[in-house]
Amino acid sequence: MRPHKLRFAAIGPYPQEVEVDFDDLGSLGLYTILGPTGSGKSTIFDALTFALYGELPGDNRENKEFVTNNSDRLASPFVELEFSQRNVLYKIKRVPPYNELLEDGTVKERQHKVTLEILGQDDSASTERLTSITDIKRKIESAIGLNAKQFDRVILLPQGEFQKFLFADKREKKSLLRSLLGTETYQKIAENFRNTVNKMRERLDENQRDIHQANDRMEILFNQLADELGELADEHEREGLRDTARELRDTARTINSRIEIVEGIKESKERTRDQKNRRVEQIREEITTGEENRELSKLHNKYDVVIDQKSQNSENVDLAREKNAKHQAALPVIEAFDTVQNLASKLEKSEEKRREKAEEIGSKLTGDLPFVMKELSENIPPSQELFLRTQDKHERGKEKIEELSTLNQTKEDQERKLATCRDELERIRVKKEEAEDKKVQLVEDIEQLSRLEDRQSALAIEVRDIDQRIERSDVNRITDLKTDSRNKCEKLKKAFDKAERKVQSAITARRDLVITELVDDLVEGAPCPVCGATEHPQPAQTDQDGEISADLQELLDKRNEIDEKKRFEEQRFADLETEHIEAIRIQEELPPESEIENLRQKLEEANSAREKRDAKEEARRELDTELNDLTSDKDEKDAQERNLDRELSETEVKIDECKESLVRIYGDPLPQDMDSHLADIDLRLEDLELLLGEMEKVGEGISDIKARLDQVQQGAEQLLNESKFASEEEVRGALLSEE
Repeated sequence: MRPHKLRFAAIGPYPQEVEVDFDDLGSLGLYTILGPTGSGKSTIFDALTFALYGELPGDNRENKEFVTNNSDRLASPFVELEFSQRNVLYKIKRVPPYNELLEDGTVKERQHKVTLEILGQDDSASTERLTSITDIKRKIESAIGLNAKQFDRVILLPQGEFQKFLFADKREKKSLLRSLLGTETYQKIAENFRNTVNKMRERLDENQRDIHQANDRMEILFNQLADELGELADEHEREGLRDTARELRDTARTINSRIEIVEGIKESKERTRDQKNRRVEQIREEITTGEENRELSKLHNKYDVVIDQKSQNSENVDLAREKNAKHQAALPVIEAFDTVQNLASKLEKSEEKRREKAEEIGSKLTGDLPFVMKELSENIPPSQELFLRTQDKHERGKEKIEELSTLNQTKEDQERKLATCRDELERIRVKKEEAEDKKVQLVEDIEQLSRLEDRQSALAIEVRDIDQRIERSDVNRITDLKTDSRNKCEKLKKAFDKAERKVQSAITARRDLVITELVDDLVEGAPCPVCGATEHPQPAQTDQDGEISADLQELLDKRNEIDEKKRFEEQRFADLETEHIEAIRIQEELPPESEIENLRQKLEEANSAREKRDAKEEARRELDTELNDLTSDKDEKDAQERNLDRELSETEVKIDECKESLVRIYGDPLPQDMDSHLADIDLRLEDLELLLGEMEKVGEGISDIKARLDQVQQGAEQLLNESKFASEEEVRGALLSEE
């Protein structure tokens, strides 16, 4: 896990919003966060851990201790962290639970809220957004590979907690290292192997038990078989069976020999079963053959009865055959004469009907007839060919009328399309002119923005220089720092004087202690370890009781440490004095505030110039595409207009030709009510067609009847001559009744 940026507000000793850019800090490699105790170093790591897990590192810490008190807060508390893991960028923001002081003096309790955005690779658009605390916890633990407690123990190693990891018990260390090294998969494989081995051992034990049980059952079986053979040998007093029983007991000791014997018994039983099946089939065949023989005997008896009846009826059959022969010979002759009579009657009726139809057709073709039927009235009754020619001419006229109607509708459609095409051409022309005007304006805007963009670098340098000068000219800040430094110098001077006094007191005490020890060790006649004298008339007297109240070296180190801080602060105060003078000079040289604000506004415009220019460029490209489309549309509409003009001219020519054809068919001028005129012609032609059809059918029937009459009459006379009858009356007398 690599942190990139941490932002938080109203957290711990930071009442205002704070931003930590880890990418800038870590650009050269590792970095260290230093500061005196209480400066807020641990708060940064608390904020980072809380952003990830919603918990504070360490044991027995509550989240409410994390938020700055209401009286000191300058912003609403929140923590936001951007980090990456395996080339995936995450952005998480948490609002810790806190009490908000409202304007009316009441306190409202705010709950813990969290949002996680997974931005993908290279800071691309958000691909996933989570707001559930539980889902985000699982997602973070899965991405980092550690839960909050493991992150605290392994990554942070907070103050006083490192020893807890070192002195953790074996089970806790094993669980932690297993999670860190990712050995859960191998643990599952080993567990599966153990389970498989245990199952195989159980199956092996079951198989061995089954083998032992089968062996025991086989041994009992063979013993029973041997006993039965022995009993059978005793009954029949056969020594051979006794020997077989003994051999069976002796030899059938292994499973293989027992199996062979069982297989032999099985084969013997199967042979016996096959013999029984064959005998059953043989019996079935014998039963079937006996039944067939009995049925054949019954059929022979029936045949004899029928033969007797046939001989008794032979005389009656001969007489009936003779009468039937005469009847059959008379039937075709009588039918032929009846047909001749019927055809003669039909012929007479048909000729009468044809005369009636001719008179009716003549009445239909008199009076005021349409132009197309004039030719029919000159030929009464008209021939079928003439009628068909007139009917065909009328059908072509109706087709021309339909064609004329279609052409008129087509003309209207073409005129409407032509008007629409010309309107679209005008609209395309207007849009093209507007687009060209917009393009000219965009080109001017792009050139202006390009010039402004070229000045961006110079403006940025100028604004950055002014900002640095403004920061260096902050006299109030430097004055506050000087006051703080002066106070620290005074405190350090007092501390140094106090430490110096303690050092001098300790030196005096040590010297007195040494003198006291030397005096105590003096012996008359023995040389003094300091001056070498053997007499000691006046030994030195001190107030030291033999103990030193403080360690001299510790006091010296403390004094030197304070002295070093004092000199550092004095040097810092001198540097601040110089910086203060420089700030006054820079402040006097700064340009007016209006000029600085104007410069910042120009920089802001220059910074947005590239984005605006890109937008303008994109708009210009879109306009170019639109202009190309409009030009293409205009060319297409021009071609469409030309085609419509040509098609309209062709349609008008066809309309004129169609009108000329109608004049030739229906006369000039054409009737005003063409539909009624056509309906009248259709009705007249239908009646005439019906009458002509009936008359033609009657004529055809007359011809057919005459032809058939001649043929049937000749056939009847020929049949009468060929038969044994002398006349038609004799033929009719040979007919038999239905009985």
